[in-house]
Amino acid sequence: MKKKEGESLRDYVARFNQEKLNVEDPEDKVVLTAIVAGLADGRFSFSLGKKPPETFGEFMEKAQKYMNAEDMMTARQQQVVDQSGISAKRRKEGTPTRHPVMEKEQKVDPRTGPRTDYPKLQFTPLNASPGKILMEIRNDPEIRGLQKCGPTQIDGMTENSVAFITITAMIQMNAYI
Repeated sequence: MKKKEGESLRDYVARFNQEKLNVEDPEDKVVLTAIVAGLADGRFSFSLGKKPPETFGEFMEKAQKYMNAEDMMTARQQQVVDQSGISAKRRKEGTPTRHPVMEKEQKVDPRTGPRTDYPKLQFTPLNASPGKILMEIRNDPEIRGLQKCGPTQIDGMTENSVAFITITAMIQMNAYI
């Protein structure tokens, strides 16, 4: 016997107990195995997997806690629906919840909307040596003073130069990865 989709834990346990009454003298371990096997994947099933109950009574105690939590969440969701003034029936029917004029105002203009055609950028791998990094960024117009540098000339740079700061930052980023 499996828990049906959309069926609450309380309904499943009640249906299982009703069927259990039809069986003559059921063994506790068999009943426990059957009810656990019929559960759908979820938080309760996961909890049972972490600490399996020894008896059907332990299962029912744990199930009662989850049933109470499930009932509380259902009541809380119902309260939110009641406060918003939108009935669950109206939501199921697919009736629009907003006035069409309000929805029209919220549409995004394709000319000013979010851009989706970003250019592909190529980044320097962070696991490259400082010499390789320097070779890749030396022709970058934003970094001045690198045109004359080679991979072995890092030591000759001043600490305030853009090239030195850039290379130092890249080396430090590589150390943290």
